[in-house]
This record gives sequence, structure tokens and C-alpha cells, in this order.
Amino acid sequence: MRPAFVSVLGIAAACSSATPVRPAEPMPMPSEDRELMSTRPRPAVPAPPADEPAIEIVVDEAAAPAALPPVAACVPPAAGARFALEPAALRACWNRGGDFSAPVDACVWVGRDGAAWSGDPPAAAPAAARPTAAIDESGATAQVCSGAGACVTLAPELGDGRRIRQAVIDDEGARAAVLLAGGDAETTVEIYDARAGGRLAAGTRRRRGAGEVEQTIAFFGPAVLWVRAEDDGAKATGELWKTHRAKLKLRKKLRGQIGDWGAIGAGRFVVTDGARRAQIWDAHRAHRLDKLELDELGEDAAESMLVTADGAFAMVILTRAAGRAAIVDVEGRRARATAIDLPVCE
Repeated sequence: MRPAFVSVLGIAAACSSATPVRPAEPMPMPSEDRELMSTRPRPAVPAPPADEPAIEIVVDEAAAPAALPPVAACVPPAAGARFALEPAALRACWNRGGDFSAPVDACVWVGRDGAAWSGDPPAAAPAAARPTAAIDESGATAQVCSGAGACVTLAPELGDGRRIRQAVIDDEGARAAVLLAGGDAETTVEIYDARAGGRLAAGTRRRRGAGEVEQTIAFFGPAVLWVRAEDDGAKATGELWKTHRAKLKLRKKLRGQIGDWGAIGAGRFVVTDGARRAQIWDAHRAHRLDKLELDELGEDAAESMLVTADGAFAMVILTRAAGRAAIVDVEGRRARATAIDLPVCE
């Protein structure tokens, strides 16, 4: 059997040597326009960009915000300065950018001896929640909040044409008052418990003439200041009303014109004529303590601003030409005035 095996192998070898072998094709070489291992054209590669000149940034100094100048020791008359009365000086602060609604960024102090100096505004104390009163758009109701987060809605009974014209609340958040007018010749003030919402008292007065009357109310301690001004140009007059049981009754008529008013502590209030006259009142007794003719402001005193503090007040006159102030210290029934000149910036 061995010779046969050898012959078979020999025949296979002879057949294998007789079959031609196909030579392998050479691998195409890469070129600039063909990808390696592919016959597809090579994608064009963009040439690198030429060097571009550097961009020079030029700052327009005229458009850049200018640095604010240092604060001079004078008060600009048109800056809308906000005045405050400190124990040793009258302070005026304003916004140098001219934005009356923006925080102040400059202040000037004028001492009782007339010396003036400038500086940065004092740090503002954290704003405490204050009692608030607001009338809805229809004028039918008012919402009062005592300042502690508790609010009540006041809904007085309204006749034809009558609406809430004003709503106020006292500093303690205990009592609220609404002024009702329109539709007839009567005007009513109603007093409410600002926390419970119940009505405490009401008072009514009739219109004297046929014209419209501008009226406003404010709390004067336990009393209500009721100010009226006829539309015929007559001067505003004021009255003090106080509650007695369920009624609000007239207690005292204030003499002279009423221009501005404010509290000065210990149940005392000051009322000015908006020029150079002032009255000091005890609100608890509805009694006038003193009246002042502040000649220190000048015989030609125009409209003045009232600035109040605990135990003192100031009346300030500021024009483009000059500034003048009278600081009044109130001790018991006595008042003492000190006049100072306010330096006005040109």
C-alpha cells in the first residue's frame, strides 16, 4: 500500500505545478489627489489664511462715564435734596447723577454755627415694616396693614357717587381712617380698628360752597387733622377732630393757613403755613402750645420745606440764589429758633 500513497502524492504535485498562479497586483501608491487606501479623490484642503492685521481697539474717552467730582460743601438747588435734622446739624443729601428716584450718593451738613462740610451718606438703617393703607381702583374698599403682616379690608357703606378719596393709618398701626366724598355736599371721615376692621366712629361736614373742595386727613396722635381748601383759591384751613363714643367731633379750629405738618414727639405736632409761620400743638388736649413768626427766614420768604425730628423741627427755604433755614428746638411749651445760612452751589 505504501507505493500507492506515494503515487497519489506525486500526481497531486504534478497537477499543482501545472496550474498557473495569478501574480498579485501592486498596491497603488498614494498621490496628492487620492486618499491612501482609496481611489476616491482627496478632498480639497483650504489654504491657510494670509496673516491679517491686528485689530486695534480705541476707547472713546468722551463716551466713557466721567468720574464724579468731589462733593463741595454746598447744596445744589435743583438736585432735589432730601433734608434730615440731626442733633447738631441739618443734613442735605442727593444723587449726583440727577436721578431723584435713585439712592443718594452725596451729603452736606450745616451745623448750627453755620459751618458746612461734605461727606458720604450715612449707612441706611434696615427698613422696618411700617403700617400702610391703600385704596383699590374702584374706590369702594381700602386695605390697611398694621405692619406686622396682618391686613384687613375696609368696606364702608357708599351712596351714589361716593367713593373713598383717601385712606390713612396711624404710626402704631392701631387705627385707620377713610375720607368719603362725592355725589352730594357732604364729606365723611370714618375711623376703624386697623387690626379687627370694625368701625369705631364717624363724622360728617357739609360743603360750604358749590365748588369742589380739596380735602385731606392725617392722624395727630389721638386726633384727626382735617384740612380743606376751596377751589376758588382760598387758603387751606385745618381742624382737629376727636372721637367721642361712636362719633367723630370737631374739637378745635386751627388759625391761619395750613401748608405742612409733622410730629415732633411726645404727642406734639407742628403745623406751618408753608412759608415762615409755625404752630406747635398738643394733640392729646387739642391745645396750641406756641406760635412762631420765623423772621429769620426773611420777610420775602417763599415756599418752605418742613423737616421734623424728635423734639425739634426746621423750616428750609432753598432757591437758586440763596438758602436759609430756621432750626427750632421745642422744650415743653417753649421753642427756641436758630437761623443758619445754607451754602448754595452756583
